[in-house]
Amino acid sequence: MYLLYMDESGHHDAKTFVVAGIAVFERQTYWLSEEVDKIQQTILPDLPEPVAFHASAIRAGIDPPWSELTQTQRYQVLDEICRKVSESLSVMFAVAIEKQWAHSLRRRFIPIRPREPHQAV
Repeated sequence: MYLLYMDESGHHDAKTFVVAGIAVFERQTYWLSEEVDKIQQTILPDLPEPVAFHASAIRAGIDPPWSELTQTQRYQVLDEICRKVSESLSVMFAVAIEKQWAHSLRRRFIPIRPREPHQAV
C-alpha cells in the first residue's frame, strides 16, 4: 500500500494552480523520514526541532532557517531531498491546472444550489 500526500499551490490572481504530491510505499516512510532528518542535521546542526521542507520557502530563502543559507546551499537541499525520494519506492508527481477549466468542471459535475440559512437552535 502507498501513502499519499497532496498539496496545491498557486497565487490567488494566477490563471493556473499546481497540485503536487508524493506517494510513499508504506514500509518506506520510516526510512525516508530518517533520511530527511539526516539532511537537516547536516545543513542545520544547531536546530534541534524538525523543519518543514517546503520547496517554495527553501527556494525563496526569505525566512529562517533558509535565510541563513546561500542560494547554492538551498538548491543542494532540494537536490538531496529529490535524490533520497528517487532512491526510495516513492513517486513524486504534479499537474498544472487552469482555474477556468477547473471551474467549468465544477459547474458541470457539482450542481450549485443555494444554501439554506442556518437556524438557531
